[in-house]
Amino acid sequence: MFYVLASCLAVIMFGTSVAVEPSCPVCSKYEYQERLLERVLSNELELRNTLNKITETHAQVEDTLKAMKAESAKINDSMHALDVKRRDIDDEMKSLRKEVQEKKQELTDKVDGLLVTGVRNLTGNVQEMSTIVQSLVTQTSKELDILKGTQFCG
Repeated sequence: MFYVLASCLAVIMFGTSVAVEPSCPVCSKYEYQERLLERVLSNELELRNTLNKITETHAQVEDTLKAMKAESAKINDSMHALDVKRRDIDDEMKSLRKEVQEKKQELTDKVDGLLVTGVRNLTGNVQEMSTIVQSLVTQTSKELDILKGTQFCG
């Protein structure tokens, strides 16, 4: 505001300093002062108009600045919310990864247990069947020997 008033004063002083006295001797001193006063008044009106325009522009700039600050605050709030959301998602992903890893390990342990049990059962069954087959072979041999012996006897 001070600069505007200083500018106005400088323009008035410049206007009065370049104002030349009339070159024609017919003009009276009164007419000269009247013209000079008209110029000063004209300059003052122009300066007032300029001041009004500057004031309007200043108000518009301040309004725009306030709007920009409000928008900046909204953007900062949105950025903060997104950051919080990202952290929540990261935490959830870590939790899910851990849960999946635990489930995988649990399934691996169950499959390994089933395989061990199955192999043990299979081995036991094979041994039992081997014993039964061996017993059957022995019994069949004995019965065959008995049959051979009865064939020759009769």
